[in-house]
Amino acid sequence: GGAHGESRGASDARDIWDLCANIIAPKTFRVWGALEEFMKKYNGVLDQRSTLIEDTNRLRSQNDELKMLLNQYLGSKINQELYVPPTATLSRLSQSGL
Repeated sequence: GGAHGESRGASDARDIWDLCANIIAPKTFRVWGALEEFMKKYNGVLDQRSTLIEDTNRLRSQNDELKMLLNQYLGSKINQELYVPPTATLSRLSQSGL
């Protein structure tokens, strides 16, 4: 009667939950876990690369600014009044290969 119906219903519910729990094969689950670990490491690499790109851009900008300041300094009229102008020193250095 009623007790047998309740037992069968509980058994059906348990079977359904067992199916849901095992819907992904263990091998597939392991592959997904390995993929997740790889993606975490790859994300870390991308974060590092992003930081390095920002650093490179900042250094390029500083380099451009320093070049501009150096050109202003080398082009200044006061340098022509010196006994040994900086341009003469730089010219000798570039000729010696330094």
